[in-house]
Formats: sequence, structure tokens, C-alpha cells
Amino acid sequence: MPVIVNATYCVDYENLNYTDRTVGTANQFESLTAPARKAKLRLRYENPSNHIIETNDQDLDNNGCATFNVVDDHPWDVWLMLQAKVGTNTVRIVQNGANPAVKHVVLTTGLDVAPGVTYNNTTWDAINNNGVRVLAAAEYALRRWDLGVTNKTIDIDLIPGDADACGNPEISCFNDTTPYSSLTGQFLATPMHISDDTIEHDRQKFTIAHELGHLLWWWANGSIQSTAYEDGLTGVGVCGPSLYHDLNTLEYPSAAVVEAIADFYAAVIWNNDSQPTCEYDTDGLDWNRDNTPETFSTHSCDGAIVDPMTLAVFTNATDYSGQYCGGSDYNAVQLDWLRLFWNLRTDNAWARTAFRDLWNNANPHTWIATEPASGASAALMPYNAMTSTLSGGTRTTWEAQAASHGVARSPATAP
Repeated sequence: MPVIVNATYCVDYENLNYTDRTVGTANQFESLTAPARKAKLRLRYENPSNHIIETNDQDLDNNGCATFNVVDDHPWDVWLMLQAKVGTNTVRIVQNGANPAVKHVVLTTGLDVAPGVTYNNTTWDAINNNGVRVLAAAEYALRRWDLGVTNKTIDIDLIPGDADACGNPEISCFNDTTPYSSLTGQFLATPMHISDDTIEHDRQKFTIAHELGHLLWWWANGSIQSTAYEDGLTGVGVCGPSLYHDLNTLEYPSAAVVEAIADFYAAVIWNNDSQPTCEYDTDGLDWNRDNTPETFSTHSCDGAIVDPMTLAVFTNATDYSGQYCGGSDYNAVQLDWLRLFWNLRTDNAWARTAFRDLWNNANPHTWIATEPASGASAALMPYNAMTSTLSGGTRTTWEAQAASHGVARSPATAP
């Protein structure tokens, strides 16, 4: 006679092979294992008549474990549902479409449960999955800093070659033109897309956090952010234009700031933002602009860019635009803005909430995205808008740091 037994199943994110797994001064993936906290687990059985019996999805606890009461007269398959609850928010890895379906991985098949036994996932190939990597990084990021965003469902898709979502299968994006319901406060389609095509952004935890940062900063201000990228720039020398933005390409300020605030979010997630040291990982870039990309991808987001093998110094510690891009009055480099935000956080002890307030009060959706022929007033709108929200010593600190990092060159005209 079938007996209902109580059994526990635990899941670790075991040795997830991010290419930047060890980069950053504070992250749970540098060690070989980390619990799959708050993800969902499902036990499933399909009998010989093709009748499916499933348990309700159970939330894994902070140790990555869930307990089930199931009958012991047949074996069970164990599914990890790629969905996690973080505070009041839910992050899901979905198969995109009109009704996004949450993806899953099969951890175990044919499990004969016994009472009081704790089982662990032992199939590394199953857990080291592109969707698992994205879920693990996004869950950790939300747990580290949710930007005060609450009661949201964050859907992320992994369609290879998702050209319709991002305009190119080789890139990942948060698509801020995704239909959105102001009534429910939710997107009506999947807004965040991580490429698992040839460049495999699913293996880059900094890229995952960067795109999640775009989404959270969007929610922090509640509107489309007005930006234009470097494609239209002319006469900007060796720093552009290029096909896509990078940390060291010259951009219209609106784009540089919007990208840098997402970089800053990723930097906070994977580093200890109570300390100055900051590591960031990108594709190898041509830091010294000699038309040869460097062989290293990990670099500082606080000080100079240094080759870890030769110790050659490629940039100074502050103003990349001034050093390599001619110090353009009307354009900016996102690395300089990233350093500005990081130094305000670590050197000047700005609280994390101060950055959300700064962003929200500066109203990025009101910025004029492109450089007008008339000059600086619109081109420098991001800096001016942020400056106008500050006062007293806070504003003095902001202006000094901004000048040091080359994001407020003359003729800036902050009101």
C-alpha cells in the first residue's frame, strides 16, 4: 500500500562556469557551490498511461532545500523551475511569447524517495545550464540591491538570435519600448533579453547584472529613458563612432549616463561597495587606442586600467575622455560616469538610496537625447539635470567629482 513519506531535496548552484566567475570583491559564485535559494522545485511523475502527477512548486529555503510529502509507490522526476522569489519581486527565465512559460531543468529522473532522507542534486551538467546561470546571477543581484523596486515580475528570455528583441543576435538588452501597463505596473511582454548565441552573455554575470540594472533604473523613474548612441556622431576621432557602445566609446551624454548607471549597478552587485576597490569585467577593449584590443577583460572601475600580466598602465584614474578622446565638450564616455558614481559611493559615502533619488529627480525621460547644433545646453542635460537636484555640500562634492572625471566640461551650464 502506498505510504506518504516526507523527503527533502536540496539544490546547489554547483561550480557555475561564468567566464567572469571570480571577478569582483563580493560575490557568491567565486566558491564552487552556492545554495539555490528561493528558486522553485517540482516533483513530477508520468505513469504508463501518460497521466501526469505533479506536486505544487515548493520554494527552496535559504539553504537551497525544500521538503515534500509524496507517495512512495513510484519514482519521481525532480524539476528545478527557473523562477525565484526575492523579497516581493519574482524573477523568471521564460520562453518568450504571448504567454511566457517558465523554463525548467530536470535535475533527477526516477528518484525513489524514502522517509526522512535528504537528497542533493548530483548532475552538474543539468545545473550548469544557461537559464540556471542567468537566474542565479539575477537572484543574487536582486538580493544585493533591488533599488527599492517592489512587487514586480521580472521576465528574462534566452532566445538565441533574438534579433527582434535587441536588433542583433549578438547583443543583450533591456528593451525599454516593451509594452507596459501603468495600471498593473508590469510589462506586457518580456523586457529583458540575454543572448546565449555565440558570445554567450549567459556566462557573463556582469552583463546579466548590467541589463537587470537597466530594468531596475527604468522602474526607479517609471518612464522610458531618453537616449541616443554614438552612431550619429562625426568627427570624434579615435573614440568613435563604433557599431555598439562600450565602456570607452564616446557617446552622446544621455547614452553614456544611462549605460554607466547600469554599469554602476553591476559594479555594486559584484563588489563590496563599502570599499574603494572595484573590479569589472567586459570583453577585451582597446584601452590605449592603438587599434589592438587588449588581451585582458578584467579591469578596475575605480582607478587606472592596468594590464594584469605586464602591469602596463593604459589609462589614468579619472578622465578617459580627456586622455584619449580629445576632451569633447558635448560628448561623454561611460567609464568616466561609472567612476564618478563609484567614487561618490565609496569616497564620499553616498548612500545607495541617494543614487536612486538622484536618478528619479533628474527625470531621464525628459532629457533631449541628441546633441543640438546650437551647443551644450541639451547635450549636457543629464549633468545639468542631476546637478539641479542637489544643494549645499552635496552639490559641491558632486561638482568637484564630476569635473575630475571629465563629465562636466565647459561650457556646462548647470542652473
